[in-house]
Order: sequence, then structure tokens, then C-alpha cells
Amino acid sequence: MAYFVIGAGGIGYHLVEPLVRFLNYNATESEVIIVDGDTVEEGNLGRQHIASSVGRNKAEVLASTINSRILPKKSVRHIPLFLTPTSVNGPEFDSVITTDSVFFVCVDNNATRVFVETICCNLRSSVMISGGNDEFKGQAQLFIRMNGKNLTPLPSEVNPEILEIDQFPDEVGCDQIVASEPQIIFTNNMVASSMLNLWFSQVWLKVNKPEALINEVCTDITKSSAFPFNRKSLVKS
Repeated sequence: MAYFVIGAGGIGYHLVEPLVRFLNYNATESEVIIVDGDTVEEGNLGRQHIASSVGRNKAEVLASTINSRILPKKSVRHIPLFLTPTSVNGPEFDSVITTDSVFFVCVDNNATRVFVETICCNLRSSVMISGGNDEFKGQAQLFIRMNGKNLTPLPSEVNPEILEIDQFPDEVGCDQIVASEPQIIFTNNMVASSMLNLWFSQVWLKVNKPEALINEVCTDITKSSAFPFNRKSLVKS
């Protein structure tokens, strides 16, 4: 089973290591693939990566770090590209995305979120866990599709505002994003943990029946809080 981490920045950086550690000792057949076309910049070092990584591709650096630190049974792979309608049809993604794929979407980019929704809906079974945050508050959302049926609403059905498509990451610089949305490492870390906990409890452990699935967690580091929700679709059928 393939586990994609889309984005190796603030959230993705803190999510990958515990995910790989868990899968390495609890899943017989699993592969983690980090996808990101961005490079490490000096301004990232307050929340992610190390100084010697500046100028290198984020996905490559993170995969190399995890492989040397954990020595997983199956090496973490990386794809040094942004996930877009163009790149997904390239050789790097050939035969990689298959049914039962799990996507951890760790980018503050609505175009990417909606595109991953499309990918998931074209698969018979898939899981998408999307996370994002501003300076102090964050959100993790879960989407599950099983045997051709959506068990939870799409994130865009719960939050239709993400359909106001912005540009893909390869169309806008990360410096512009950071300038408009200040980031704090504690918020990134809390959202990454919420994404993993949401996946672990609802998908791995299956603690709730489909009709009672927790599909959203909202966090606030100023209150040390994380609130779970069973959100319904706001889209009229």
C-alpha cells in the first residue's frame, strides 16, 4: 500500500517520521512516498529541515534523513515535483498511484487539495487526510472512499470555500505564501499530530462506524485544544 505525503514543509516535515516509524513496525506491505517540488530556504529553518539542506529539494532531503535515521524495511521514496494535473501524468508517477492509496495532504493550497480529491474519487478505494493552519489555529480533515462509495463527505463538501481554486504551488512562490500566512512550528506540529491521530483512530483502528466517523479535528495552540467533529456535507444533493 502506498502512503503519499504531499508537501515536505512545515506540516509534512513533522508528520513523516512518526508515520514511517509506525508503518515500519506495524504494516507488512507499505511504502511512503514524499512529494514536493520546493527547495529548502533559510527562512524555513525555524520550523523544518536543517541548515545544510538549504538549496536542496525538500522531498529528497526529508526522504534521505528518514532513511538514514530509521533504516525502514522499505526505503522512503521521493518525487521532487509538485503534484499537479501535468506532473501526475509524467513518468515519476507512472503506476505509483493505485487503489487503496493513502494521501496525507500537507500543503496550504486549495488547488492541490481539490486535485487530490479528484484522484481519490477516481480510485475504487482511497483515503485522504488533509491538514492546514494559520499562525495559531489548524485543521485536519479525513476523506474515506471504500469499494466505490464515499464513506465521508469530501473536504470540499464540508468546506466549499476551497473550491475557490488558487494557483498550484509551481505557479506561486512559497515566499509569497509564508509572507501572507505566518507559521509557527508548534501549530505545524499539532496539525501533523492531528492528521496522524485522525488516520490512526478512524482508518487503522476503525473505532467508529461509518455513520459516526470523526472526519475533522480543529486545533488551537493558544488554548492547547483539539476538537473532533463528525461534519456533514453542506452541498445539496
